[in-house]
Amino acid sequence: MFYTFFDRRRQDRDGKKTLSAHFPIVVSWLLIASLMVLSGCSGNEKTTAPPTVTPKPATWEQKVSSIRWVAYSPPSANPNKNIEASTQAIREDLAVLRQAAFTGLVTYGSSGRMGHDFPTLAQSAGFQGLIMGIWDPTNQEEIAHAQAAAKLPITLGFCIGNEGLHKRYELPVLSAAIQSLRKATGKPVTTAEEIDDYSDKALLQLGDWVFPNAHPYFHNQLDPDAAVRWTQAAYDDAFRRAGRFVMFKEVGLPTAGDPGNQLSEENQKRYYQELAKTSARFVYFEAYDQPWKTDLSVEPHWGIFRSDRTPKLFAAYLLKAGVPTPTPSSTSAFTGSLLLAFAR
Repeated sequence: MFYTFFDRRRQDRDGKKTLSAHFPIVVSWLLIASLMVLSGCSGNEKTTAPPTVTPKPATWEQKVSSIRWVAYSPPSANPNKNIEASTQAIREDLAVLRQAAFTGLVTYGSSGRMGHDFPTLAQSAGFQGLIMGIWDPTNQEEIAHAQAAAKLPITLGFCIGNEGLHKRYELPVLSAAIQSLRKATGKPVTTAEEIDDYSDKALLQLGDWVFPNAHPYFHNQLDPDAAVRWTQAAYDDAFRRAGRFVMFKEVGLPTAGDPGNQLSEENQKRYYQELAKTSARFVYFEAYDQPWKTDLSVEPHWGIFRSDRTPKLFAAYLLKAGVPTPTPSSTSAFTGSLLLAFAR
């Protein structure tokens, strides 16, 4: 929103002594001053550089809310061994996700092909939105790829960092990177941390929207119905405290790997179907199993699809249902439930 402020100075004059003698002169000066003010209103704006702002919330938020988002990392890549996915493998991954009616992608890093090639591949595959990840706030290759991708219609925003605050970078570095990329691209920029970290008010207000990772599994909620209730409560709390647009960057239930064997594909399916009946905005986490993630026993098993692109139960449901893309409410960007079509 833009505001123009005009400061008017007042001069004290002794009108009793000079008004009658100088009345014609006073009138002339008043006319000239009026013309100058009118001229300033119409012409001064051309010499003032407008501030860098993000798109109007109603427009941007409705666009984001109309997209079915999924978190994507190529299952054939292995960061631990510096193995990139091939361009063809990425194309095939994206084709499967489009068949499952996903229309938006959230990524994590922008180096290599995921920065240089991925935005164009995603746009060519028919996706409507990309929130592009930058893993390292100080990596100039990632930043350069993000700036180039900002020119594409598919790119709706950027997420700098992921669960790296006080581990891989500090708040001043992260904040500066967000402001710099926003200024360079004119696109919204944010970051992502674990939901509990947003008790920090500085983090809660950082960036252009709130984008936490919120996993019921790590809060001992393995039953799908209890997990849905926890997710909705966490979303409501974040929205109440932030007072602005909130979308969970990661939500899901892994399908295996827990010591008690309570996780399953059936539970993952029920969790997502029931969560779609709520008002929470979220990104499905994640598209494909990641075999290289071995730090926790559940980490390789978050995918909706297996790493070979074969569908788990929820993915099979999506492929069979062919559910339409949701339409956001026209009355408010903050109301309405995402992905109601999944609630069957």
